[in-house]
Amino acid sequence: PFFAVRNVVRDLQAYFDFSEADAYHAAKNYGKAIKLMAKNDVKWQQYQALGGTSSGMIANGKSYAARFDADDSASGKIKKAAQKTGEMAGKILEKPGEITEQIPRFAEYLNALEKYGDTPEGRRKAILASADVTVNFSRGGSTSKAIGKAVPYFNAQVQGLDKLVRQ
Repeated sequence: PFFAVRNVVRDLQAYFDFSEADAYHAAKNYGKAIKLMAKNDVKWQQYQALGGTSSGMIANGKSYAARFDADDSASGKIKKAAQKTGEMAGKILEKPGEITEQIPRFAEYLNALEKYGDTPEGRRKAILASADVTVNFSRGGSTSKAIGKAVPYFNAQVQGLDKLVRQ
């Protein structure tokens, strides 16, 4: 529970720190994002269709299951049972985490649409801005992603540091 609350607070802070919008518009579009997501609005569907939900931790953390090899030994069977239990627990916890992770990203998408316009080029800029408003977990080179398979959250740490340096 603390992890989830901490992530919401951290993502909200990052959103206001790194948003292209001023505080008023950022706050307005944060609330608007929640409403549009709840209604499954056309803008929310557009954001998803453009790949907006693929830059978060939930979407990119699924490779951790690949660390379990196809071992049929007793210890391999225990690993597989633990993996299935973890996957079931993950599915229960995944949706709330996915939603709270997407609110600031979708809000930034709305901010950028206001700035660049709802045109193909404006939507392209908006989807890029939304991916980078908090830590973009889909970024990273092959080396850091390979290390990330063995060291949980390695790429997240690298991307967080990269974002700090770029700002």
